[in-house]
Amino acid sequence: MYYLKEEVYFEPLFNSWYAWPYLIAPVQGARHTVNTHRRIMKSFVNNYQLHILACQEPGITGAEFLNCTEDQLEDIKRLIDFIDVDCKDLVELSQAVKTLDELLAGHQTGESIEYLYEQVPKPLKGYVELFFDMQHNPSYRLIESLIYKSDYYKPQLQSVSFGMVSAEKQRPFVFSTPRLPDKDHVQIKLDFNSPILEKIFRSREIPLTEGELSEIIAVCECQGGLSLKDLFTTKQPSYLHQPVTDGVKLQYTGHAGFLIESKDVAILMDPVLPSRCSSYAGDVFSFSQLPEKIDYICLTHSHQDHVNL
Repeated sequence: MYYLKEEVYFEPLFNSWYAWPYLIAPVQGARHTVNTHRRIMKSFVNNYQLHILACQEPGITGAEFLNCTEDQLEDIKRLIDFIDVDCKDLVELSQAVKTLDELLAGHQTGESIEYLYEQVPKPLKGYVELFFDMQHNPSYRLIESLIYKSDYYKPQLQSVSFGMVSAEKQRPFVFSTPRLPDKDHVQIKLDFNSPILEKIFRSREIPLTEGELSEIIAVCECQGGLSLKDLFTTKQPSYLHQPVTDGVKLQYTGHAGFLIESKDVAILMDPVLPSRCSSYAGDVFSFSQLPEKIDYICLTHSHQDHVNL
């Protein structure tokens, strides 16, 4: 029987970048891809020496410097080309948002904006509703339920990366550096709704048989120096969920997070859970201590120290 190791950590990826909520929604994802990802990568290509030097300064961690090496320069160029060629429709969608913003900003008469529908850029036609805000300024709403059904929603750009935490290894800051395949990770071409991903996560507490693990390995398209089997162990997790039999239990899970639990219901608030490294195994609340079923998740707001996909 095979359990997912406690020290395994997971990073969801969108077009090789760490996937936070603003990259899931198609329009916001297009804007970030063009105006953040592509811009930072072009800066790296133009002056990679500066980026490399800047990333050696702890005081500017989180600034817009790619934490990559000179050897990865060609990989970054390929990512830029992929955006420009294979994601051309997202580039056009991003530009359409900019054009629509400028169009509405130019309407200052206070008269009807009905005529502006004809001028909505083609990538956004049928996906926006124009209106006046409470200050009587023209604005628009994205009809996201339709956009998610369009070609602009691209689960094929989603993938996942697994690595193992240790006291010695430092990860690049997640919002400024794409995740390229390397010797310390395995990247798998799976979208976030994949049932295979669910099976892998569930194996933190419910082990896979050798046959189940072999079947997952056989169908997964992997890159990187780790193999999928490296993520698993025959050893059961050291810390397990302790069921509540009476009253209400409040468990601090780290940062702003809490698990509120009775024998009938479990509520998880602002879940940012760490993977358990051997050097601090007893100091953290981690995935294997969660109940089998979580009834409600409360996200107070979508800052990334409160929402971990």
